[in-house]
Amino acid sequence: MKKTRKKQKDLLLQAWPNMTVSHRPDYEAYRQENTGRHCKGLSKFQEAYKWPYINQQDLSTRSLILFINSRDRNPPSMFARADVDATHLGSVGHFIDEPAFLLGYTLFMDGETAETYGKLVSWDDDPDALDLMCFQRQFTPGDGLRVFELQEKIYPFLVKCCELILHDLVESGSLYDDRFPIVSENPATTNTVSTAATEMLPSLASVSAEAPYRLPANLDLERLRGILAARLSAAEDHLWALREDPGYFGDTIKDWSEHRNDRLLDTWGNTHPTGPHTTDFWERVIRNVIADAYTSFETWSLLDRQVNRLLVLKEKYRTEISYAVQLPEEYLIEILRFQEL
Repeated sequence: MKKTRKKQKDLLLQAWPNMTVSHRPDYEAYRQENTGRHCKGLSKFQEAYKWPYINQQDLSTRSLILFINSRDRNPPSMFARADVDATHLGSVGHFIDEPAFLLGYTLFMDGETAETYGKLVSWDDDPDALDLMCFQRQFTPGDGLRVFELQEKIYPFLVKCCELILHDLVESGSLYDDRFPIVSENPATTNTVSTAATEMLPSLASVSAEAPYRLPANLDLERLRGILAARLSAAEDHLWALREDPGYFGDTIKDWSEHRNDRLLDTWGNTHPTGPHTTDFWERVIRNVIADAYTSFETWSLLDRQVNRLLVLKEKYRTEISYAVQLPEEYLIEILRFQEL
């Protein structure tokens, strides 16, 4: 973190030559290729679609430290589903190669040893193997091979980053040496959300930006509750300000009116028939401002109530929650309801 931005990027390029520059390079590649013409064959931006979180913009921040900490303290199986899900745009758009399909087999990716991680199981030998694959608790052989392909480059990249950062230690021996024992994780390295409500508001964006580099299987409901409570409070304050502060109401109306398509001139330089010179325009603006304020408040209120409900159920079923068995029905229904919201 003490290195300059240029040195950070130079380090990344040494560990991963020709690393893409911008955040979400898969979307950037899509914009370049999706010009309205039929695209034949695979995309030339294979790395962008397969490893969208490997880019200079994101990893030139503390995300690299989060990436290293999460991957070195947890087995690859914890990231298998997240790694293959990250290629969603490339897969559905057929910009990357289609995963192979092997009928009659499921690839188990929940092991922590070389013998169990990526174990191919026949549906004849295990009657539950097909259901586990269909419910995405295990993998099709093609998706499993995709996971191996992705992780085959991720882990050497992170090791190389460590060697470049700790180059003085590498010169005296290997980082795998017993002289460098594993130490407990420093909470300050991974905890970025403040408990203060005033600092919680921008954290929703940081949570989203850091998600690809954190442990995906860890559903931190307490953290979510804090974020949603802060957003609910902001929505409530906005609603009351519209009701009680004429100046705030007027500024909000003006701001919304300046970001509407019907304010723009057409290609002939004529105004919109119901543009700012008409009462219809201002009626629509006022109606939208008020509706958005109430909708936003109700939305965050529903989410806040639902996450609190989940916390209660998580505590209720804490002894029954296990990866090996299906979630308790009541808890599963509430999680799906929360996902739908």
